[in-house]
Amino acid sequence: MFESRDWGVQSSGWEVEVAPRRIGEAWARYKAIESTLSRSDRADAWSSMVEVYHELQDWVARRGHGGASMWQKSRGEEQIAELRNQADLLVVQFHSGFQFQPEKSSSLRQAARIALDAGADIVVAHHPHVLQGMEWYKGRLIVYRLGNFVFDQDFLSTFVTGFVRTI
Repeated sequence: MFESRDWGVQSSGWEVEVAPRRIGEAWARYKAIESTLSRSDRADAWSSMVEVYHELQDWVARRGHGGASMWQKSRGEEQIAELRNQADLLVVQFHSGFQFQPEKSSSLRQAARIALDAGADIVVAHHPHVLQGMEWYKGRLIVYRLGNFVFDQDFLSTFVTGFVRTI
């Protein structure tokens, strides 16, 4: 999944030229044009991506299917506000950060606060495999990273872990 693969797509009036791309770059290209495409062109572009990057079929959030979704401030705020009225407890998760680094990123801290301001009750982030602490923001909890509760990494910085119990 980390190697470049040749992907591109073309339809009437628009094109993403075929070139070697890693999955993240291809996904960013697709997301950049998605809103400008007709329904059938979106389906064609999506099908071409899944043909080259099979992993996307299971990983990516889309209508009727859960999964990862790129954080976009305005859309994220809108989605959280919509969900706020449908849930008793709204937990937002972020998969972000630099692996094995003990400090949280400033962009995650900003995104977590935006999520809480938009209506989330708690934000839990994960990815770096190490503890990165917690923060209370306007009376609500941000959990930056809990480390590895159970994982097969065998170096010291990943041994320390935690879990959160909320009531």
